[in-house]
Amino acid sequence: MTIKNNCGESGGGIFCENSDITMDGVTITGNIAAGSAHAAPGFGGGICFVNSNLNIINSIIYNDTATYGAGISNFYFSNPDSSYISLSRVNIINNFSENSGGGLYIRSNTKCAFDTFNRCNIYNNYANQSGKDLFSDCLNITSVIVDTFTVLEPDSFYAYPLEKFTFDINNVVMTNINIGYCETPTNFVLFQNYPNPFNPSTRIKFQIPNAQFTTLKVYDTLGKEVSTLVSKKLNSGTHNYTFDGKNLASGIYYYQLVAGDYREVRKMILIK
Repeated sequence: MTIKNNCGESGGGIFCENSDITMDGVTITGNIAAGSAHAAPGFGGGICFVNSNLNIINSIIYNDTATYGAGISNFYFSNPDSSYISLSRVNIINNFSENSGGGLYIRSNTKCAFDTFNRCNIYNNYANQSGKDLFSDCLNITSVIVDTFTVLEPDSFYAYPLEKFTFDINNVVMTNINIGYCETPTNFVLFQNYPNPFNPSTRIKFQIPNAQFTTLKVYDTLGKEVSTLVSKKLNSGTHNYTFDGKNLASGIYYYQLVAGDYREVRKMILIK
C-alpha cells in the first residue's frame, strides 16, 4: 500500500485517534501536515497519532512535511498515558520539519517499543530547529532508541536527558534498507508551498520523472521576477527549495516550475 501526496491539518498521510493501528509494508510519502487556518501547527506529515496504539512493520516514510514530526508525531496535547508506538524495520528518510523533529517527534512520555533485532533506519531528515532526525523529551524513548535505530549523525538527535545518548558511529551498520521503496516519480508535480501563508520563509517542493533542465522562479503580482530558486539540470526525483521573503513586502506571490515542456504556477502569500 502507498499513501502519497495528501494534505491535512495534522497527519497529512494518516491521522489516527483512539485507535489500534497495525501497518505492514506501507509506503508513506509526499504528504503534508499544514496546520489550521488559525495558525495552529501541523503535527505528523506522514503519521500523527492521538491516544492510540501504533504498530508499524516493514515500512518506509519519506519526503513528508510538517511543522513538528514530519515523519511521525504524536499529538503533543494528547494524554501521555494513552499512546504507544512500536516500530520494526521502518525507514524514516528525507522528511522536512519546519520546526523540530524532522523524522520523529515524540513527546509526553509516550510508551515506545522498538525491535532490537529488526532495526529501524532514520537519516537525511531535516528540521529548522532541534532534532533533524528525532526530537523527544520522552524518557521511555531515550532509554531504548540507541539500541534499535541506525543513525548516521549523533548530533541529529535531540532528546532529554541528553546523557541517555551515547553513539558509537564506527560500529553502526546500515540495515534493512530497501531502495525499491523509493520509486522514481512517474509524473510532474508542483506541490503547494509550506507553510502558507508564511513569514519570512517557506519551502517549495516538486517532483520530476526524468532528468530535465529545470527552473523554479518567484514573481510578484505584476509579473516581475523577484527570485530564481533553481536554474539547472536536475535528476529525476523530489526536490525541495527554500524561498526567503525577508526583503519583500507582504502580499501575493507566484512561483513557477518549468521543466522541459512542463509548466505550472502556484500562488503563495507573504504576511509580515
